[in-house]
Amino acid sequence: MFSGTAKGLYLLCADTHGDAVGLVMTVDDNKKRFQRREVAKAEEARELMRKLGYPSEKDMFQMVKSGALLNSPVTAQDIRNARAIFGADEASLKGKKKRKP
Repeated sequence: MFSGTAKGLYLLCADTHGDAVGLVMTVDDNKKRFQRREVAKAEEARELMRKLGYPSEKDMFQMVKSGALLNSPVTAQDIRNARAIFGADEASLKGKKKRKP
């Protein structure tokens, strides 16, 4: 099904297979793997990241685990779930990218 390339990558040539192949996972598909409460807490974690100016996930973990955020209902697991459901936080990544000259 998959074939290797000279550069070490693996490819799937879809035109050689008669069946349609879908390799896209949506947020709705990801949400189905979690309970409603977990999805709500993941959304709350992302909202807190927004309010804090989009820190990196690593910084967010440190703030939560060290107790730097007083009275915060967000846990480290909520941050992990947010990444699993929504993917990497785009706003956090945009500020960390290096610009090409």
